[in-house]
Amino acid sequence: MNTMHIAICDNEKFYRDKIKKYLEKYINLYREISIADFDCGEDLIKAYDSEEEFDFIF
Repeated sequence: MNTMHIAICDNEKFYRDKIKKYLEKYINLYREISIADFDCGEDLIKAYDSEEEFDFIF
């Protein structure tokens, strides 16, 4: 089974954690997931530009 790679970007840690909990609860039932969280869009863009692959970005 392939791992699903997900990026979460929000400057509020509370909201990143909340989205992460929802995702782990429901997606983990179906497949493995890898979640990276970012507190600013610039860091997300740097990760994306360095060829890090994400299946979903929130």
